[in-house]
Amino acid sequence: MKRLLTTLLLAGVVLTGCGGNPLGLDEERLQEGVVERAMTYADVKEGDYIEQDIELVKVCAAVPRGKQEYGHQGDYVVFWQTKDTEVQDHNHFNESDYIVEFGANSYEEFEEIGCHNFKE
Repeated sequence: MKRLLTTLLLAGVVLTGCGGNPLGLDEERLQEGVVERAMTYADVKEGDYIEQDIELVKVCAAVPRGKQEYGHQGDYVVFWQTKDTEVQDHNHFNESDYIVEFGANSYEEFEEIGCHNFKE
């Protein structure tokens, strides 16, 4: 009985530690980077959106297209949208600096790590 209780307690601690930290990323830094990039879009500026209108949809571990064999090097593709879903896009960033950039189409999902959906 003690062993079962200890196992359940440990599992709860591990699962609690994983919550809110998708793929080991800093969600706050990611949100800041996405907002900074999104606010440069003409559709966002002209739509009078504010920073709080930008939301994360999904983030996927990524590798340059055709380079799966080199493994994951810290690259990700992040999908975002405005809360009214009028503006949607995806961008690239690296976990070393969280600078969200254009060029996401040059990357593909690194399936060994996968994706995290923020909208579920």
